[in-house]
Amino acid sequence: VRDQVRHRYLEAFRWRRGEWAFLPFATSDEETVPLTMDNEELLRDAACRADAGSVREMLTPLASRRVSLNPNPPMPITSYRVPVGWMRLLDVGSPTTVGELMRRGVEPGDLSPDDVQRAVYLGISCRLLEVEGLTVGV
Repeated sequence: VRDQVRHRYLEAFRWRRGEWAFLPFATSDEETVPLTMDNEELLRDAACRADAGSVREMLTPLASRRVSLNPNPPMPITSYRVPVGWMRLLDVGSPTTVGELMRRGVEPGDLSPDDVQRAVYLGISCRLLEVEGLTVGV
């Protein structure tokens, strides 16, 4: 049952259309099955499984925008348990552009272009990174 719930949760991140909402104080009257993963790990897995074309489509218009490390992210990057290559990439030393960050991530050769894009996607979506002129939902 846990695997089915996890699968459904991750499936929502592949939607190309539709709406969903998080209601922080709403409770379900149905029986619930606790997942054995933290929310941050589920978000990481969603980024790992995200359609490469959709991720590229989201990042392409941001390529020339400046990006920097968020000094106060909602959760520390360690809580996402990302691969070492992702951790290194998302540890933006000085402000750069999204496009340059992605180029920099591919150069060492330890991450594929798709993995670099997924890492940047996670970083932006989870507010680990700040992109100039972009407001990411709370």
